Amino acid sequence: MKNDRMFPTITLLIALGLCAAGAAGQGPDLLENGDFHTDTTGWTTDTGYAGSMTWASADASGSPHSGSAKLTAPNGEVLVLGDDCLSVEAGEQYVLSGSVWVDEASPDARIRFGFADFEAPDCDGMAGGFGLAFALFAVAEHETGRWQELAAGLYELDETRWIRPALWIQSGGSDVTAYFDRLHLGRGRCTPGPTTLCLNGGRFEVKVSWST
Repeated sequence: MKNDRMFPTITLLIALGLCAAGAAGQGPDLLENGDFHTDTTGWTTDTGYAGSMTWASADASGSPHSGSAKLTAPNGEVLVLGDDCLSVEAGEQYVLSGSVWVDEASPDARIRFGFADFEAPDCDGMAGGFGLAFALFAVAEHETGRWQELAAGLYELDETRWIRPALWIQSGGSDVTAYFDRLHLGRGRCTPGPTTLCLNGGRFEVKVSWST
């Protein structure tokens, strides 16, 4: 009698983020309300820009019990800053990650999740702008109309810095609407190895199909 054996065919689909980093953040999330479950508490729109922020029921995980932050830049820019002033310590590694949905926009539009850099512990007086780290969605390089992953890293700073999380849209000459969700700032290290895969804030999916 023929012994038919079923062998699994396994496909790994790995989403590594649009701007991958070299270390995956571990430990608790350092951001306040990065999931926007019911509102945008903890985030404030900079009044120096024409854009706006509102809460939206669209959720990156498809949950009917959560939502996202909807940013609109009417032919200009919008900047939203987290209310918390965070310390990033010398010698530590960090990674930021999140999900973004961008509606139709001009090819030169830029959508960023990153940090404003300050020179004092109370985040008074911006020092380095947005140069510490940012995850960039460039419309010319990536699809619109669906949720996509963002990731970027901060590495081995030689001095302690103070930051506020920032969401920033440069519209590129057209109205832009973008939704941000699942924003995360983690601290820790990840060393790749034979049994360790560092996703850099990304995600992976395992699909199994059986054949005989």
